[in-house]
Amino acid sequence: NRFAELADRIIENKKLAVIFTGSVEERANIEKIRGLMKNKAVNAAGVLSLRQLCVLLNKCELFISNNTGPMHLSIVQEVPSVIISAPTSFIRWIPKGADFLTTVPLYNAKASQNERHEEIAKDLSEVTVEDVWNAVDKKISQN
Repeated sequence: NRFAELADRIIENKKLAVIFTGSVEERANIEKIRGLMKNKAVNAAGVLSLRQLCVLLNKCELFISNNTGPMHLSIVQEVPSVIISAPTSFIRWIPKGADFLTTVPLYNAKASQNERHEEIAKDLSEVTVEDVWNAVDKKISQN
């Protein structure tokens, strides 16, 4: 699992704790990810209130996410973030002048909308641990 591999790499190379968040429905999947890990991580899915999540995010050295509600909270709080998302939607919500956001992957801006949707779906499924690791390493080095 790519999540387990990335989490282990962060723990081993950056000496950071890993805390998974999400909904109650995601809790079992996160347990599966933790079971694949060599290192220990916390499963906070479904146990944090919105206020508690905001406090947790504010204490993070780095936040890694796809395009979710917590991602927006991390951006508002200016938490250094690596966001794995389709970059076409970023123009709609990225704060002006934001320099704390890294996006994986890129896409062909000249493609038609239908081609772009197909390309984005393909790109997101092909994002490697190395792609995200490089973004994580760059973001941590900047801070």
